[in-house]
Amino acid sequence: MKRGFNFYYFKRKPVELSSRYERWRKVAELLDLKVEERLRVEWMVFYYKEAKQNATKKAKHFGISRKTFYKWLNRFKESKEDVASLRDLSKRPIRTRKWEVNPIQEERIKSLRRRYMHYGKKKLKILYKKEYQEEISCWKIERVIRKHKLYPDRIKAEKIAKKQARAREKPKQRIQKLKKERKIWFLFQLDTIVIYWNNIKRYILTSVDHASKFGYARMYKNKSSKVAADFLYRLQYIINGSSGFCVLGHIGKDKGTCRGQPREPSRGAPSAWTRQEPHRLG
Repeated sequence: MKRGFNFYYFKRKPVELSSRYERWRKVAELLDLKVEERLRVEWMVFYYKEAKQNATKKAKHFGISRKTFYKWLNRFKESKEDVASLRDLSKRPIRTRKWEVNPIQEERIKSLRRRYMHYGKKKLKILYKKEYQEEISCWKIERVIRKHKLYPDRIKAEKIAKKQARAREKPKQRIQKLKKERKIWFLFQLDTIVIYWNNIKRYILTSVDHASKFGYARMYKNKSSKVAADFLYRLQYIINGSSGFCVLGHIGKDKGTCRGQPREPSRGAPSAWTRQEPHRLG
């Protein structure tokens, strides 16, 4: 009779479950909640763990009203302690504006627009009332024109619409939204000064580092993209000579446009002209 195989079993380590408060925090991290939403998770942790379900103590600790806390606590309890319930709800209106133009109005507006292609919506509104003895809003006329693309120059209108769509998808980065760091060569402030001296007009380009206050200026006879590129190349050369690596980062202007992340300057760099202040010497 054959002997069976011997199997050896290793004792499994006990699984230690983390506390429910730690699980709430981990779920909040997995859901990638915003700072305000994670703070609400901490409200619940403090309420159950530290305040012993004392809403007054908890509200005083975080500096909020009891009414605000109870609103989120009730939502948290109704969802059976689901951390996702602490997210901000959508503020989109329940009833949104819909298409309110009936087929008869649409055909009338199309007919008027084709006859008076260069008239605006306000003039078409007056003509519509005179011809059909009926009031109509400028918004309805505009919607019909946009829907059927009834423009004098259709190609130009399409180009403008594409440009506006691109602007909505990639809005300009403003320097006001940039998080300034006390780091050398992180942010440069550029400006242009115009001076007049003995009937001679000259342009002085200036650059100041935001952190170190390092300044650089150069005078030119004219203003052009070629001059601006030359100024940036010279500034790059001076800084690279002192530090040994590429440092031109963000460029601040009076208009407040942020020029993006640090990168090597390219040929035909955009002009950095911002403001011209006329000064007279002598």
